Amino acid sequence: MNWKQIVGDDLSNKCTVYSLKKINNQNVLTIVSDSAEILEVSYSAEDIKEKINKFFFSEFISVIKFKKSLQI
Repeated sequence: MNWKQIVGDDLSNKCTVYSLKKINNQNVLTIVSDSAEILEVSYSAEDIKEKINKFFFSEFISVIKFKKSLQI
């Protein structure tokens, strides 16, 4: 719900949250983007993780995975 507020306009226009799952006691966030933007967005993984954790005042996200959008 707060995606745009957390990551900013630039990143929120390039990608969206696909899922949030707990795997092996770690919160794994999956972000989806189209194939043209996925590489650029993936370079921002640590920045995105830091912004989310700062927003929630804790180490909320452990791992970020990226997925290509299937929409054409």
